[in-house]
Amino acid sequence: MAIHPALVSVWHAAIKTTPEQPAAGALAEEVVRRGLNVRATERLVQRRAEVRPSRHPPRDADTLALERELARVLGLRVTLEAKKRGGSLTLRYASLDQLDRVLRLLRAG
Repeated sequence: MAIHPALVSVWHAAIKTTPEQPAAGALAEEVVRRGLNVRATERLVQRRAEVRPSRHPPRDADTLALERELARVLGLRVTLEAKKRGGSLTLRYASLDQLDRVLRLLRAG
């Protein structure tokens, strides 16, 4: 049984750049599909291993609880986002019926 050279490259790059590579199978498929050499594979593995900071800071438990409560009452997906001054409330509806229901609730006060 012969081992495809690209798989050897993935193994080599993973061993060289990260202590463990949990998605090695998907990575190997990408390397074969793109026809990457060892150096390009090493760069790909390195990019995948980098931890990227989230663009959004983690939300506190109170915010999450309020989102859940509003979602339960309104029957919609709700997102609260704090800003420097105030914030935003996003309601996501899937149909015009859902939108009509929310409008009736808001108008009823």
